Amino acid sequence: MLRTLDASKLALTKLRTRKIRLAATIIVAGLLFGIVVFGLTVLRASMASIERFGRDTMSTRYLLAYSNHNENQSDLFYNPPQDAKDRILALHKQHIADKKAAAKALGVEYDEKSEEEPITKIDQDDSGSLNRNSWAVKIFLKQYIAEKNPLKPERIDTAAKRFGSSATYRVQDVGERDDGSLDVMIGGREDFQRDKEAVPEQLSEFVSAAGYQEILDESLLNYYFLPHRAHAASNEIPVFISYNDAAALLGKKPLPTTASPQQHIERIRELRNEAGNITIQVCYRNNASSHLIQQALDQQRTAANKSKNEFDVKPSIEYALPATDSCGGAIVKKDNRSASEKIADEKLQKFNQQFSTENITPQQAKLTYRVVGLLPDTAYGDDLKSKLAGALNANMPSHWIIPKQTFEAGAAKIYLPNILTTERQELSGGLSDTTIYEFIDAEHARAFYHATMCNVQPKDKDLCVDGVSNFTQPFGSNSLVIEELQQQLTPILWYSLLGVIGVAAFILMLTISRTVADSRKESAIFRALGATRLDIAQIYVMYTLLLAGLIALFAIAAGLIGAGAIDVLYSADFSTAARYIIMPRDLNTTFQLSTFDPLIIALAAVSIVAAALIGSILPLVRNTRRNPMKDMRDE
Repeated sequence: MLRTLDASKLALTKLRTRKIRLAATIIVAGLLFGIVVFGLTVLRASMASIERFGRDTMSTRYLLAYSNHNENQSDLFYNPPQDAKDRILALHKQHIADKKAAAKALGVEYDEKSEEEPITKIDQDDSGSLNRNSWAVKIFLKQYIAEKNPLKPERIDTAAKRFGSSATYRVQDVGERDDGSLDVMIGGREDFQRDKEAVPEQLSEFVSAAGYQEILDESLLNYYFLPHRAHAASNEIPVFISYNDAAALLGKKPLPTTASPQQHIERIRELRNEAGNITIQVCYRNNASSHLIQQALDQQRTAANKSKNEFDVKPSIEYALPATDSCGGAIVKKDNRSASEKIADEKLQKFNQQFSTENITPQQAKLTYRVVGLLPDTAYGDDLKSKLAGALNANMPSHWIIPKQTFEAGAAKIYLPNILTTERQELSGGLSDTTIYEFIDAEHARAFYHATMCNVQPKDKDLCVDGVSNFTQPFGSNSLVIEELQQQLTPILWYSLLGVIGVAAFILMLTISRTVADSRKESAIFRALGATRLDIAQIYVMYTLLLAGLIALFAIAAGLIGAGAIDVLYSADFSTAARYIIMPRDLNTTFQLSTFDPLIIALAAVSIVAAALIGSILPLVRNTRRNPMKDMRDE
């Protein structure tokens, strides 16, 4: 019986021969397994980094934002059904009759031809489309919204609870009353000319987003409040804006592309410390107020074009613009109306107010917003930050966000009754209000997500209705998507590993076969001296194990060195991007792309040994069955 030590010495001797073949085998097989080690190491380190960055965020919560779209509603304007047209025409007819009666009672002139037709046609063959400016259409739409969507919020709430929903949060859209407008006063001043060039480029999206405000429950925003918890006064609306917008409002220049990670960290700290000092002045005007401002502008232009500052025909009322920092109403410079004209105008005003869907009395107000929190920036593009954002995106809204509880305790009492509203003003293309559902775990959240997609059988009767499309996406973090990606990658990695083992086993089989073939005479002599087939097999098994050990060392070293190189090259950039995307409380948190994981090392070593042993089976079986005398004669 050959001792293991002796077998090892003989196997080691064989390794010293055919060095080129040996080196080629180690390199090729080692690189195959090295790629696996590299991939697993980077993936493991990345997932650990994501978990580390999201430790204090909503990544530990499973939140889904849900809304739906009634496809029938989206076609309503351009192809209204006959029953809708009949209702609208009936409303229009009654509206005209009521106005005629009111005009007669007040003694004002009224021409029904001045009314906007509710249904317009391009030609005789056109079935007609709805006119948004028609009083009857506006009234009809308010009724239609409440009537036609079969997927009511309460119905979805019940379905979500069946899927393990533990909490429900309504997202409220904030809009202007009376079809008014909210205009940001850049530098505390109103731009009457609507000069787009007066708005700094980095604030253009911020200014336009003023018209898209949402109210969210504070439990969804706790992580994003400023560290010192800036407080809004009772007449200030608390608001969350993005880091980029905060930097622009504070007059900070964008950091250069060559900025160091430390510079980025300091910039975030500065913004968190200073953002609470930001107040945003916004001017609200209803249509009547905007109309008078436009009259003042027109009169101003007309006067400027005259050789003398006079009008050919003086308007009944001459207006002047208010101070740009006041958000005041148009100033009456001179009222040229007679007493009878004033009485007639008052009657007409009363008449119009009676039948208008909005307040026709000029109304304006200056609103003050106080920044109380900062939201991660939304990145677009092909750069590193944008790509990382796609994986780590917090999925927070990119417009102005108002914390519900703080707002309701303060400024809501001032602004909601007269200026702002949370009621839906129009059809909005059929898209329902958004509701955020929180689930007890990822499994339940994923089940609800797939159910709302209506791609599972049987379809959920409470979530899937013909003509209605559901829209569901993660909110607050991409933890659900990342977790699902991990689940999808796991079998791929296992299949890849099995494939590598198979390829490596074939390569090793060829190497071992050649080694065995080169040692036929030697094996025959050993057999002639009394060595058993098991002794010969033991030598080659030890050779295989030593070869596997060398491959394992090369593969593990190559994989770890590759991962380490990637970490050195990109860790700082990834860390900077992740800080802006996830915004961890600890800004010194780093995004690592390499780690030393004993499990990966062990898995690689076992896989290589398995591949080597599999590759050795056929050569050893063939060798042990050979006739030593025949091998010696052939030799």
